[in-house]
Amino acid sequence: MTKIKKYLSKSDKFRNIISPEYANYLQQKDRKRKWKKKVKQKVIDTLPLRLAQKFNTYDFSKFPEKKIHSIFMYGKTGTGKTVACAYYYVEFVKQLYLQQSAFVKTYNFVVYSKLMEDLQRDFATSSTIMKEYMECDLLVIDEFGVKKLTEYVYDRIYLIINERYLSMLPTIINSNDNLEEILNKFDDRIVRRIEEDYELIEKK
Repeated sequence: MTKIKKYLSKSDKFRNIISPEYANYLQQKDRKRKWKKKVKQKVIDTLPLRLAQKFNTYDFSKFPEKKIHSIFMYGKTGTGKTVACAYYYVEFVKQLYLQQSAFVKTYNFVVYSKLMEDLQRDFATSSTIMKEYMECDLLVIDEFGVKKLTEYVYDRIYLIINERYLSMLPTIINSNDNLEEILNKFDDRIVRRIEEDYELIEKK
């Protein structure tokens, strides 16, 4: 039982005295404490293993604060795109956690090659996985475009991105390629969605 629930359960008299604003303050304070104490590390542990192990050693002090939204990050290999995406992944989950009275949000950080493998499975399995990627509250796709796509997989990746666009669910994508280079590899469907809805960030 949270502290606020303990306080509110003591007596009807006390329940009538405490204001909704103060109750919300106590609840937020309790959730911030829980985030720092245990929830944050659980989220970090959902990152790829090597990234999770190094996460707490990185200096994120220069990263600007951002509200939850979709981001397309591009730049050459070694510019820190994956680390930056991991930072915003954890920060956006934190925002989701602090916004909710009950934390039932889902989130997924997936490397592009793993996403391809998931979507190349048999139809019954891949359709279930597609649903998870389409509907999770936050999705990060790391290293988009590093491998050539079959038409089948490309269509399914587009369906994921498009469904998330229509549902206004935030997606973070990083790639070695800029949008022009992605357009040269594929058709313009994914590029159009990114141009319409994502903040473009070049990592140098």
